[in-house]
Amino acid sequence: MPEYLAPGVFVEEIDSGSKPIEGVGVNTAAFIGYAKSGEFNKPTFITNWTQFCSNFGEEENAITFGLVKELGLSVGEVRSAKKASRKSWMEFASIAVQKAITEKRAAVKSFSEFLKKHEIPQSSTPYLEGAYLANSVRGFYDNGGGRAYIIRVARPEDMEALAFEPEPAAAAKAQKADLAAVPAQITAGPLLLTAQKPGTVGNDIKVEVEHVGEGGEFRVKVSQGDASESFPGTAKDKPLTLESVSDTINKGSRLVRMEVAKDVATATRPEARVFVLAGGIEAVTETQLAKSSGTTALTAKSPLSNGLANLRPNDFIGDEAQRTGIGGLFPIDGIQMIVAPDLMAGVWQREKISGVTGEAVVGPEVLVLDDKRRQAILDAQCALVAHCERMGNRMAILDPLPGLSPQEVNTVTMDTPYNCDNGQAALYYPWIRTVDPLNKGSQMCVPPSGHIAGVYARVGTERGVHKAPANEALVGAVALETDITKGEQELLNPNGINCIRAFPGMGIRVWGARTLATVSNPSFKYVNVRRLFNYLKDSLDRGMQWVVFEPNDLDLWGRVRRNINAFLYTEWMEGKLFGASPAEAFYVKCDGETNPQEMIDLGRLYVEIGINPVKPAEFVILRMGQWSGGSSASESL
Repeated sequence: MPEYLAPGVFVEEIDSGSKPIEGVGVNTAAFIGYAKSGEFNKPTFITNWTQFCSNFGEEENAITFGLVKELGLSVGEVRSAKKASRKSWMEFASIAVQKAITEKRAAVKSFSEFLKKHEIPQSSTPYLEGAYLANSVRGFYDNGGGRAYIIRVARPEDMEALAFEPEPAAAAKAQKADLAAVPAQITAGPLLLTAQKPGTVGNDIKVEVEHVGEGGEFRVKVSQGDASESFPGTAKDKPLTLESVSDTINKGSRLVRMEVAKDVATATRPEARVFVLAGGIEAVTETQLAKSSGTTALTAKSPLSNGLANLRPNDFIGDEAQRTGIGGLFPIDGIQMIVAPDLMAGVWQREKISGVTGEAVVGPEVLVLDDKRRQAILDAQCALVAHCERMGNRMAILDPLPGLSPQEVNTVTMDTPYNCDNGQAALYYPWIRTVDPLNKGSQMCVPPSGHIAGVYARVGTERGVHKAPANEALVGAVALETDITKGEQELLNPNGINCIRAFPGMGIRVWGARTLATVSNPSFKYVNVRRLFNYLKDSLDRGMQWVVFEPNDLDLWGRVRRNINAFLYTEWMEGKLFGASPAEAFYVKCDGETNPQEMIDLGRLYVEIGINPVKPAEFVILRMGQWSGGSSASESL
């Protein structure tokens, strides 16, 4: 309450009590899959195809291999420098190579020679052979998609690139298969301290620097366990300088050896503190090396030991605590659809055939899918559905296993425990065929989920979330893996399997709008009903935050009813709710009956809302019969 203690005019702002509720977006998709470049397990927001190509379509692995081999850097150093530069991989590589050429640290004479030497294409494409993320994202935008999050999952090839280290020149020259032990080291200003003994034995050696006076003199104490060495030996001896420290320690220390920067005249004494040697690595034998990943070996210098230690290949399910895979989507609001097309990566492979004259010819696609891989795909899809059911405001768009007949896909779907009682998942069959961007003149099979997500977004923008995303053209599809007849769809549709069909004169269309809750919970058997409720829930959740901690009294109840009624009235006017009047379309109840004193004492406010959603005209029945009532005709001039 304001205080009026002195005479005067008081101008006050009064809350009118109206808190309009604004509808949230319904067309944001999340894609999980393999990409050529980009950060791993970090949801990256994009709004168009160009942004996807610039973020996820560069030759990251090839450029990394080239820079590591050419400049003698570690993978971690290359990735850290690239991230700090805030440039694309090609721009960063061009600057790094040109600088190395200027400083005469590179064997190549130009950047174009660097690209040719390491077989790096000058113009890159975001498409990966055997992977479908880029194809699905392109289908999403071709069909009307807009906002999207991309999560890059590591491939085995990516893990190999991250762990890559070039073979040391000395070892290569001696043709030794073993990797020598690396001694522990530490840099203290212009001083490089190295353990006398190689391996991990020197990792805990401590070097304490103590300044003497304001000039450049200092003392050094080296210790490890019970062993301790002081330089100079006594307090009466002359302190060390940068000119004398190397000879003094190298002659008297059994624990470390020391090197000093060449330009001593401009260097300053090291900082007065304790330095601890680290980075020592034991020798790796040929047998141990063979057990590591190919020709790579993880060391303390590898980026996998600095920020990417939890990275695992093909980790679509991921972990919520580590924010990997699907778990990386938990903290992000505003996602309505999730697509994971690369669960199917590699199931179709091109046959290698030769032409008449021996040249390579693009062969047909062959299905490569064993029982173990089938089960792994279905398990990951179940985890994706569980995530969406748990979140309660996003749908999983699933792809069927490839190569199945209508009867087989019906059996597999009914036998898979999706546990989708709330209808937060939909499955579309069969796969579609698109133009193969990597093999011009050929077609390729692509999972339909990305294109379907684009249809969801297009319908949501043009018609509204209440319109079923069906009887819509599938842009980008040129054929189907399997043509579906009406009789075959009669087997699939009642079980919640949506069909994609080709019609003469109409093209390829989405011909189903059911969720996987068709059998278990018919109340949410339609995709548009599920998406409408997701939209209304998120809108109310966002628009009613002001109610929290307000006095729970009759005035609050009336304001809550008024705001929700106004929001639902607008939705009814837009055709999202069914009914000739608002009373037939919805009701809002918030009074003493829903909020007895016991609930008020517990700090709770209950609002009961009833919604009459619009259902799609899935079956159109035209009843005709003979009529013998006659007819009449007249003509006037």
